[in-house]
Amino acid sequence: MKKLSFLSAFILLFAAIGFTSCDSEPVDPLLIDNGPQPAGPASFKVDFNGATYATDQATAIVNAGLISVTGIKMPSGESVTLTVPGTTTGTYNGADGAMLSYHSSLSATYYYMNVNPSLEDDPNGSITITSINTTNHTISGTFNFVGYRNDVEEDAPSITFTNGAFQNVPYTGNVGPQPESLFKVKIDGAQFTADDAQATMGIGLISIAGFRGANGEYVAIIVNATTEGTYTDQAVLSYAASEDDENVYSSLLIENAGTITISDIDTVNHTISGTFSFTASNDADDEKEFTEGVFTNIPYTTENTTSDIFKATVDGTAKDYANSVITSLVDGGSGAFINIQGVDTNGSGILLVISDDLGAGTYPISNEIGSDAKAFYIVDEDTDLSALTGSVTISAKQDGHIVGTFQYVITEPGGGAPTHTITNGQFDVEYDF
Repeated sequence: MKKLSFLSAFILLFAAIGFTSCDSEPVDPLLIDNGPQPAGPASFKVDFNGATYATDQATAIVNAGLISVTGIKMPSGESVTLTVPGTTTGTYNGADGAMLSYHSSLSATYYYMNVNPSLEDDPNGSITITSINTTNHTISGTFNFVGYRNDVEEDAPSITFTNGAFQNVPYTGNVGPQPESLFKVKIDGAQFTADDAQATMGIGLISIAGFRGANGEYVAIIVNATTEGTYTDQAVLSYAASEDDENVYSSLLIENAGTITISDIDTVNHTISGTFSFTASNDADDEKEFTEGVFTNIPYTTENTTSDIFKATVDGTAKDYANSVITSLVDGGSGAFINIQGVDTNGSGILLVISDDLGAGTYPISNEIGSDAKAFYIVDEDTDLSALTGSVTISAKQDGHIVGTFQYVITEPGGGAPTHTITNGQFDVEYDF
């Protein structure tokens, strides 16, 4: 399972790094608001299959040199997602790295993308960012594409998406210049300085990679954590002289192979910094030493790492654990329990433990033995506090997917004054894969 998680993270990381810049002229962020701005509420719509798809919700993220816009219809979770490799107005084509996708529901295994998986053609379609309002933090634009199902064995017909438009969609993140980044390490004493570096954060993992040269020489690290700290056996380094090289060096099978320190996770600028050193070996047991590794202000993305929702107001502060949520189905002896855990960058977090026997309804949270619903406040990786009172409401539960709300209070031992109060809790997660 751990190796599978590492592999998934590498795939997500390389997919994110695969974007290339488009031919649109960059716009000075100070001039983005010049000219008339669209008026009215947020909207997102597109025509396909003989009907107009209009979403209930639309959001956007600007970070790591990318803009991602998503329109969602609830409660099914039907969605269209658009991603462009830039943070300025302009037209981005599929061949330039624009990615467009359609999911028929939140739990859908297969989806449609602007690339035909059975052909080697460039991705199709285009996205035009017509306006970025940095005063109101909204984005507007248009799009179109032909979507192909990612299940090549089914040979399903393509879907044509036309007249796509999004207007005044609120965004988070920053447009314009990003902090200067650096990724370097000595490999057997020789300096490796990356030409490009990117990171991803999600599904309980941090992935960081630096690339050098036209052949795609890379050093990549996966950390089984999403918070600042120093990690040894929770991290794996991988190296290859080119992206197609089968002679890959990895620290996975070496005991006490090395250490990585995540010194800073900047959630405002979405960058990550730290240091590392490792020993890695190939299939012939040849070893390489990676020393004096440094990564500074590496931009990280969180999009497409998980579709799960897990958030709450903790001690008066809104917390969104989507980037770190970990779910599992555990046999507790007296039955199976669903675990939903989210951890903040400082190591604190929350945990729900819900009996898999429960269906839709509202249930009390208790720390008594045999309770069907328990909740915890995570102080750090070694300490958690259980809730004496609270409640969890399950609004939907089917096929390994659970949706609901919760609230609870952590009190001093013996029922004293509240020490932590969790309100406005929401979860919408997959737990049985």
